[in-house]
Amino acid sequence: MKQLTLFEILAAIIPGALVIVGMVYQYDYLVVIEKPGSMTIGDLTVLTMAALTLGMVLQGPARFLKDWLADKILPVRFTLYTPSPELLSSAQQERVKKILESRYGIPRNADGRDREQQVVIKMGYKEAVVALRTDGHSERFERLTVYQSMYRGLSCACSVLILLGIFAPMAQPSKIWMLAGLLVAILSILMRMLQSERTRMTELFLQLLVLESAGKKST
Repeated sequence: MKQLTLFEILAAIIPGALVIVGMVYQYDYLVVIEKPGSMTIGDLTVLTMAALTLGMVLQGPARFLKDWLADKILPVRFTLYTPSPELLSSAQQERVKKILESRYGIPRNADGRDREQQVVIKMGYKEAVVALRTDGHSERFERLTVYQSMYRGLSCACSVLILLGIFAPMAQPSKIWMLAGLLVAILSILMRMLQSERTRMTELFLQLLVLESAGKKST
């Protein structure tokens, strides 16, 4: 499994934490400033539970949004090039198919002798086609970095929303935090889903690369 960088870890944790901080800040502004009183541990607990509940409720819409993006905007195609299909023995071809079957439930639809072998991996509403192509001159592994780019882009969007909520005029802070908190919660959940999908696909192809390399050395 891919080891996350410090940036990715912070990008996944900070947005959710800032949502809770923003809700606490907004609650403190409305209750403590407009109405005499003070923030208690009970108030903080209620706000934290409300933020967690909001995140759980938004998982459904966020998952639909992720699938819609993958289907309409971000078509995914991964390609693995090998020197020649003959370099893989029948036993090694069987190992590749067993990995696919046991891990992703993919039927055996390639015999290792075709010029292009395709297997299908379910991705919500989208079927991502994985092509195992043959190339007599080079061996290389390509994968689109669209998930990584979008993951970092959404992280920046979360930061912008938080800054807008903090530094915007305080005339109507409740509306500002309501909108910022909702959008940040959706984007944060979406980022984690995209990161999980990217890690899953990367793990599969790393396994395939190891098998392909072993097959090349044995010939």
